[in-house]
Amino acid sequence: GSPVEAGEVGEVLVTPIHNKTWGLVRFGTGDLSTLDTSPCPCGRSAPRLKGILGRAGDAVKIRGMFVVGREVDGLMGRFKEVTNYKLRVSRSGERDLAEMIISLKTGADELAVSSQIARDFQSRCRIKLDDIRIEAEGSFKPGDAKIEDSRTWE
Repeated sequence: GSPVEAGEVGEVLVTPIHNKTWGLVRFGTGDLSTLDTSPCPCGRSAPRLKGILGRAGDAVKIRGMFVVGREVDGLMGRFKEVTNYKLRVSRSGERDLAEMIISLKTGADELAVSSQIARDFQSRCRIKLDDIRIEAEGSFKPGDAKIEDSRTWE
């Protein structure tokens, strides 16, 4: 419900000012995007959206930052050594925890791949993974959710 800084992922809100009879103010579209304030190559100076990153239902908020499933898919798809993955979100006390669980092809360098995933995830999703765990290739079931949020609030 709060504005985000340029470059951070947030929900797109619109106020249609062209229709005086339609009283929508700050209508939540459910789309997630980032705001680009850099100069446009065409010369226009208005801020613009960088494209739709996903839907609010496809994202999970971890430590105040939206992590979008499509972003994680894009990131993990670059690692040819990774055969499957799951981002598990949990909570310890008042802190959100993010753990990446991966399975690797036989012979893959576990340390090198884990280190690169940790760096790239923090750069792309703006949060640091708490742990990367490697599991056997058959431990993932077909149709498993790629992001598992097991947090509860009472």
